[in-house]
Amino acid sequence: MVNRAATVFGKGWWLDGLDQLVVSGSGALLVRGNGDTLWYSDNGSGYDKAAGDTQFSTLVENGGGDFTLTSKHGIESNFSSAGLLTSVVDANSNAWDYTYTDGDRDSSSDDISGIEEP
Repeated sequence: MVNRAATVFGKGWWLDGLDQLVVSGSGALLVRGNGDTLWYSDNGSGYDKAAGDTQFSTLVENGGGDFTLTSKHGIESNFSSAGLLTSVVDANSNAWDYTYTDGDRDSSSDDISGIEEP
């Protein structure tokens, strides 16, 4: 269970598209920005695909505790060891990067427009 009662966006609010990964000893819960959740069970040698995932994504733990979620379309969502979304890279290598201070999203930028949002 993820408590979003107190967020930087206001009580109960979150930013659509800003996904979060909550890892436990038995698996990882992907919490989508829109509130949808998917459970990836730890099978001892990796993570099983989540039931109900229409993107048929694969979750992999990288070195250092970081994670990569890859969709069937080749879109990679990268998460820090704290479960924060750090970047999204599409199949054409266009990237959106996210930076945080104190666990809050402080800025994002993308390769296409070159615009950085505070």
